[in-house]
Amino acid sequence: MSYQIRKGLKQGFSGWWNWIWQAFNSIVSSDLENLKDTVNVLVTDHATFRGVCSDIKTCLNALVSEEEDKSDGLLYAASVIFANTTASEAFDVPAVTYRIDAVDYKVSSTASNALTASHAVGSGLWGAISVKGNTSDGYTTAVVAASQSYATEASAIALIPAAAASEALIGYITVQASIVTGWSGGMPFASAEQANFYMVDSVLPASVTSSPPSDLSASTVTLATTMES
Repeated sequence: MSYQIRKGLKQGFSGWWNWIWQAFNSIVSSDLENLKDTVNVLVTDHATFRGVCSDIKTCLNALVSEEEDKSDGLLYAASVIFANTTASEAFDVPAVTYRIDAVDYKVSSTASNALTASHAVGSGLWGAISVKGNTSDGYTTAVVAASQSYATEASAIALIPAAAASEALIGYITVQASIVTGWSGGMPFASAEQANFYMVDSVLPASVTSSPPSDLSASTVTLATTMES
């Protein structure tokens, strides 16, 4: 093949290649520009969203702090429940902090709190006994009604009255009496069909402890205007 033919073929191939490369470059460059714009929007939005989350956390915790200054009721408890730890008729209460009329009361745990015969439940039926903190740094108990004969535990719980102005509800005991002997205070809880012990929820909302993720370490993206051939 003569030199002129080879030279012509080379120039023709080079021209076609340059045309193909320029077309490819145009398409890819456009896609990369779109990708760059998308990534940069995400980087910017992440920083904005992080700032919003931090502001919301600050606001919520300020509200929680304000609520701590005015909410009456159970604030903190040393354990999640109180319970009857023996087969006796007594029950134990954990150390708790509660608020009554904007005054905080901290009561140490007390064991073997006794009930009386006035805490009675009809045979085979359910009753509820509320346990309340008072302004004397002690506890009082009360039955839902003088004669408790509820078909379900939920029915008895639903009728637990709100605490009086000088009290704060700490928790409650539910008892399903024996169908044979019934149940009343002074009888071991073990003699009942069931006896359950509940602490009420704290009146305080929980503080927000988690934080939004830190700013992205990557900076915004820049691209060359064209790809090199």
